[in-house]
Amino acid sequence: MYGRDRSRAAGLPSPTPVVLHILVIDTVLWLLAATGHLTTVKLALSDTFQVWQIFSYMWVHDSFFHLFSNMLGLYFLGTEVERALGALRFLRFYVVCGVAAGAFTWLIALFMTALDTRGASGAVFGVIAAFSMLWPDRKLMLLFPPVPIKAFWLLPMLFGIQLVFGGGVDLWGQLGGVAAAFLMLSKKVAPKLSWQQLRYRWNRYRARNRLRAVYLDERGRRKTRPRDDDDPTIH
Repeated sequence: MYGRDRSRAAGLPSPTPVVLHILVIDTVLWLLAATGHLTTVKLALSDTFQVWQIFSYMWVHDSFFHLFSNMLGLYFLGTEVERALGALRFLRFYVVCGVAAGAFTWLIALFMTALDTRGASGAVFGVIAAFSMLWPDRKLMLLFPPVPIKAFWLLPMLFGIQLVFGGGVDLWGQLGGVAAAFLMLSKKVAPKLSWQQLRYRWNRYRARNRLRAVYLDERGRRKTRPRDDDDPTIH
C-alpha cells in the first residue's frame, strides 16, 4: 500500500537509527513468536487487561503480512519524519502515538466487543499523519496500486479502505494514534506538550500542593489554638 517519494525513485532510503531499531525489534519478536519461542498472549491488548499491554501490544504482530505492511509504512515515511524531528523526539512521538492508540482501543472495546489487539498500526498511522502534516503536497508512489498520490490524501484513502474491509475496533485505535500525532505536532498545542513544559507544569503542580498543605496545616493550628478571651489568666 505504501510507496516511496518519487524524488527518491533512484534508490531506497537508508533507515534512520530509531526506525531501524523498531524494524529489528518488531521483526525479531515476530520470528520468535512464529517459531514458538515467544508467547505473545500476555503482550497483546486483551480483555484480561494489564497496564503494560498498552505499551507492549505495539511490538507484536499477528502475521507476516501484518508486520510487513506496518514496517513498510514506517520504513518509507518514518525515516523522513525522524530526520525532521530528530531521533529522541521521533522515538517519543512514535511511542506516544502507539500508547494513545492502545488506550483508545481499550476504551472503545469496553462498549463494543471483545478485545484482542496487537500491532504497530496506531503508531504507524501517527507517523503517516506526521508526514502528511509536514509535507502535504509531496507526491508518493503507491505500491498497490502503483499510482502517484499526494501525502495529504494518504490517510483518508487508508481509512476508506479500512471501512470498506471492516477495520473493527482497530480502526478506532488508528484514529487514536492520528489524534495524538495532530496534538503533538500542532503549532498551537505542541509547545504545551514539550518535555520542558510538562516538567514545568509538574513542578508547579507539586509546589502548589506543598503550599496548600502548609496553608491547611496553619489553618488547622489556628482553629485549635486557644483564643485570648478564653484564657482565664489574662483577666
